[in-house]
Amino acid sequence: MVMEQPEFDPVEFIRLAETPATHDANEAALRTAVGRLYYAVFLLAREKTGVTDQRQVHERVRTALSSQNRSLASQLGTLGHLRNVADYEMQPHIVQDRDWPNNWVNARRNASRILESLESLPDLSPSEPDDQSQGRR
Repeated sequence: MVMEQPEFDPVEFIRLAETPATHDANEAALRTAVGRLYYAVFLLAREKTGVTDQRQVHERVRTALSSQNRSLASQLGTLGHLRNVADYEMQPHIVQDRDWPNNWVNARRNASRILESLESLPDLSPSEPDDQSQGRR
């Protein structure tokens, strides 16, 4: 008999991110931590907004958030920028993005603000499923 697993809690990504980032972290650990932190916050924001379509999902979540709180959407965009730098730029183009201890501090501060704001937002999930969430494209 296969037991049903509980749904994954994105907060686990936050816990995972904080572990390597707090112990004499090197650049690789900090880049990884920033990425996991972004995805934790992003997944929680996606859940709050009810965005289910996979196409341009990051942009769709920010757009849904901006209808309620532009600052929140901007903060998620900033955190997403740090995640992109962490994952795709071996030598970041912007000089200030090369300071990984500082990037981690900024990412944590930004994530805390986002999570706090998400808690105060009403559920933005649509009451009726849209065509996109039904697999119709």
